Amino acid sequence: MNNEITWVNVIEASSGLENLSGTGDVDIFEFHSSTDSAATIAADTTRTFDSISNFASNIDKIQLDSVGTLDFSTDAVVTLNQRSLTDVDTFTELASQLGTLSASTATTVEIYDINITGLLADAGTNHIFVVNDNDTSLTADDLMIGLTASSPTILNSDFDIIT
Repeated sequence: MNNEITWVNVIEASSGLENLSGTGDVDIFEFHSSTDSAATIAADTTRTFDSISNFASNIDKIQLDSVGTLDFSTDAVVTLNQRSLTDVDTFTELASQLGTLSASTATTVEIYDINITGLLADAGTNHIFVVNDNDTSLTADDLMIGLTASSPTILNSDFDIIT
C-alpha cells in the first residue's frame, strides 16, 4: 500500500496590494472578488493590484468567485484572450490599447492574458491578466493580477470557478 501525500497550499488574496508567491508545490491562489486585486492605478504608473510569482502553469490554480457585481456559476467556461501590447508607458495607455473588451457573463469568464513592453514593463509590470466584469471596458470593477517575468503564459486550465 502506497500512502503518498500531495500537499496543496491555498493562498487567499485580500484587499490591498499583495505580492503572492508560489511554493514549488501545488498552489491555489483564491480571489473572491474584484476588491482582492482591483484594476486600479496610482499616479498612472504605480502598481496597486496583486502580483503572483512562481506560478506553475498546469500545476497551480487560480480560483475565481466573482468580479464586479457578477457572480460566476460553477459551470462557467473560461475564455482566454491573449494580447501583446507595445510601447505602454502608463496604465491609461494600457486601457486605451486594450480597447473594447468582451463582457463576462455568469457562464462565460472573459480573461485577458497581456504581455507588455515599454516603460510600464521596465518598471516591473510586463505580464498581467485581467478578468473582465460584465461591461466592455477596463475599470476598477475588473480583477487585475500581475505575473512575474518568470511566469509562463497562462492557460484556460489554470483557472477554477468557485462559489
